[in-house]
Amino acid sequence: MTTLAHTQFGTLEGVDRGAVSAFLGVPYAAPPIHALRWHPPQAPLAWDGVRPAKTFGNAAAQNLMPGVHGVAEPPDEDCLYLNVWTPGVDDHKRPVMVWIHGGGFEIGAGSQAFYDGAKLASRGDVVVVTINYRMGPFGFLRLIDATGGDVPATGSEGMLDMVAALEWVAGSIAGFGGDVGNVTVFGESAGAIAIAGLLAMPRARGLFARAIVQSGPPYARAVKEANMLGETVVEKIGRDAGALFGASPDDLLKALPTVNDLRGVSFGDQEFDAVYAIHRPWFTADGEVVPTSVLDAIDAGSAAGVSLLAGTTRDEMRMIPPEASDETAHRILGAIFPRVDQADWPLQMECYRKARAADPTPLIFGPSNTTTAQLVASAIHTDLNIRVPTIRLLDAHRKHGSVYHYVFTWTSPLGDGTRGALHGGEIAFVFGTHNQSAEISRLYGAGPAADALSDAMQDAWVAFARTGDPSASAIGEWPPYDESRSTQLIGELCEVQADPWGKERAVWERYDDAVIMPANLI
Repeated sequence: MTTLAHTQFGTLEGVDRGAVSAFLGVPYAAPPIHALRWHPPQAPLAWDGVRPAKTFGNAAAQNLMPGVHGVAEPPDEDCLYLNVWTPGVDDHKRPVMVWIHGGGFEIGAGSQAFYDGAKLASRGDVVVVTINYRMGPFGFLRLIDATGGDVPATGSEGMLDMVAALEWVAGSIAGFGGDVGNVTVFGESAGAIAIAGLLAMPRARGLFARAIVQSGPPYARAVKEANMLGETVVEKIGRDAGALFGASPDDLLKALPTVNDLRGVSFGDQEFDAVYAIHRPWFTADGEVVPTSVLDAIDAGSAAGVSLLAGTTRDEMRMIPPEASDETAHRILGAIFPRVDQADWPLQMECYRKARAADPTPLIFGPSNTTTAQLVASAIHTDLNIRVPTIRLLDAHRKHGSVYHYVFTWTSPLGDGTRGALHGGEIAFVFGTHNQSAEISRLYGAGPAADALSDAMQDAWVAFARTGDPSASAIGEWPPYDESRSTQLIGELCEVQADPWGKERAVWERYDDAVIMPANLI
């Protein structure tokens, strides 16, 4: 198989993987180091001859968490690399699928094992691209105000990296057998939140035709809160631009507050336990790079014509302690969602409890005994954090393009199934890597049913990337999301239902976006 590919910057030599060729560690921008730290990405330098592309590039600078997210490559500020898997270096113009990894804008890399694009590329006859982008204080720290403009960081440099990667795809992917006119961005968690941001960003307009948002609500940080994080960092490193540009990556990573630093510190009438998200890296809605409201921009048609597939897992936020009483659950929910009236929680939990008691279908609710305080409060946490904001994203965009909705219901074997269909539980099925290793299978599951689920998800995701419609033989006819709220359930069984969990969703209809979404993130 041909392992030479030509880009706008030079020729690459990749690796023959049998059914596909892989090109790893491809620079899509200049290293954002030294004087380029906190600047928008710059074009990479061209090269003469043939550049090897056989090993992954550096992961973005981050606090490594061994055993948690599996980043094997050394973390470094020099991190703007991408990877390409293609069934053929030819002129077949295959659909292109560009993956943006999650990890809370703090951890992760496009090289993680469960993002290996070989199976998805070969099964779907598509070109798969995974990217790295600047994270943490390097990609999402706003310093322009805290330094009086001496440091140009807007808090959205990581978003601009994603745009630069898509611009590289526009200029070079034809050399890998890809169709520049048929690009799909897909991602999970922070990667999906970023895609919602890209849907709103003028600079991303025209760089992709379709988007798949997996567990990614349309959140962005307001400038006021971004500046609070900037002030926290300059107080530790120094306000002088020389000190900030000269600080080591480790010093900058350590300058970000941890939850223990913030515990018990007041912020107005709230506790930092409740607003910890303010002090996490996140892209900033500054009105220039990112519109001041992602959801409003999408509602106004910022991504008109883009096809959208969006959904969640059933049990995204199962974090309430199993032994929790109703009173404990009320207190935890009140801390997480301080803008919901504390007096509302008993009523909301009772609404959820009644809905579950009336329809305890295992396909829908998972484990039995679904009316415990833990599971009811966890369902509320899932809905307010991710599911309801995702539905609002679909409602905002459906007048501007075709939209499809799913809920992933496959129960992870983790904890003997007690974690349910957990956050991120669909990723390896999309890539076909669920059985790649015992460590990955421990999280996702293995066996014929898992294999069939993976085949169905790959086929649906590829069908959407190819045509804008995720219907496929293995998953069946998948109708668009419209007034009936048709939703594809994906798990042990795959079937379409109209407005599943509708009674729970309706509980929040009287709340506007400022309550549903964290106040600091809209």
